[in-house]
Amino acid sequence: MMGRRLSLFLLLSLVGCVATAATTPTRGAVVAGPPPAPKEEERPPPQGPASVWLPGYWHWTGTTYAWIPGHWEASPAGQAYRPSPP
Repeated sequence: MMGRRLSLFLLLSLVGCVATAATTPTRGAVVAGPPPAPKEEERPPPQGPASVWLPGYWHWTGTTYAWIPGHWEASPAGQAYRPSPP
């Protein structure tokens, strides 16, 4: 009786194993056009003397562009921001 249950269990567990062909993942998004022009943002006052302004940007969500607003961020401890020359 025990051997019969074991055989039935093995048969049912093998029936549940199904191999399928692997699909290739997509390698990128096809975007119909460039993002809109950057938005003009009014900067609020900085949070402190070591704050650095990070400007806003357009982010592709997979279906459309979404505006990510600019914000102030503190420089890492012991670091300073020096803009590159034009």
